[in-house]
Amino acid sequence: WLVQEAYGLTPYQLVMDKVPNADKLDDVYYQISARAPGDAAITREQSREMLRTLLAERFRLVVSRETRVMPVDFLLATPKFRLKPSPDDAPYRVFVSRQPGGQQYVCTHMTLAQLAETLGPIVGRSVFDRTGIAGEYDFTFIVASPYARANEVDGVSPVTAMRELGLQLKATRAPAPVVVVDHVEPPTDN
Repeated sequence: WLVQEAYGLTPYQLVMDKVPNADKLDDVYYQISARAPGDAAITREQSREMLRTLLAERFRLVVSRETRVMPVDFLLATPKFRLKPSPDDAPYRVFVSRQPGGQQYVCTHMTLAQLAETLGPIVGRSVFDRTGIAGEYDFTFIVASPYARANEVDGVSPVTAMRELGLQLKATRAPAPVVVVDHVEPPTDN
């Protein structure tokens, strides 16, 4: 989780196949206390930069960026595409709430590329916009929560939710950007 936060990644964008016993790292927890210099508030990107420095210094973390062929989804438009264009003055917003059957996403002033990015964590892999449609749209969909327990998985699948919007999720394999952990060690003490 620390590496994901430091680099702004989702789990499927982080590759740890070069790390021995990487599967055991999810069971190790650390308490990290840190303070930003000065009294001014920091941005999320500044916080991530400081976390990257901490991981490099204390955990000897070394990463590299690669493109690997992996399972992905393409977001495609169908002949039934029916999204409503957003008014020009509408703000970009994604509001997520828990509903019977899963999570409801109320999206305003959203591009289809932003929708593809939003769908990635839901389907558990990279989603790329291949609709060829520009513009911003307002729409709502409900999809089964990716965090639902086994006895709660009765909601709408992402494939069905997109079909109701006139879109299609097509599973395929394609090059996708990833961050690879090349080296990591137990942390040094204070």
